[in-house]
Amino acid sequence: METTKEQVQAWVREEQAKIDAERQEACDHKTSGTLNDGVLTCDTCGKVLVFDPDADERGPGPSEHDKRHFETLRKDT
Repeated sequence: METTKEQVQAWVREEQAKIDAERQEACDHKTSGTLNDGVLTCDTCGKVLVFDPDADERGPGPSEHDKRHFETLRKDT
């Protein structure tokens, strides 16, 4: 069975998505971020972190990991 260029490209995209997801899950999002229209994007891993609960239509809400992290940041201030 011959592997086509499209199959290889699809496989590479899938593997890159897995790597990106692992990097985002491991990141503590503490270094820096970019805030744009109520959406914060981690500059280290590129994960979108949403602060505004009404902003769900603009992107995914924070994960449980992110919620715990935000809670620790609130306690530190």
